[in-house]
Amino acid sequence: MTPLQTLTQAMDALTTSELLQLLENIVQQIRIKNELALMAQDPEIQAAITAIQADFAPTEQDGLAE
Repeated sequence: MTPLQTLTQAMDALTTSELLQLLENIVQQIRIKNELALMAQDPEIQAAITAIQADFAPTEQDGLAE
């Protein structure tokens, strides 16, 4: 049985309140994944990540030398 089939079968045992909570959790996960995907494509965020990596590169090298 696939995870989706298992979930679908388990949903039959849930109350309406539990189904609503499950739906809200799914929507939240989708929103977070969408926001992360958008951030990954944002040039400003990518530039900030590159700058942070450059700032920490010497520290990482120090740790490797010990």
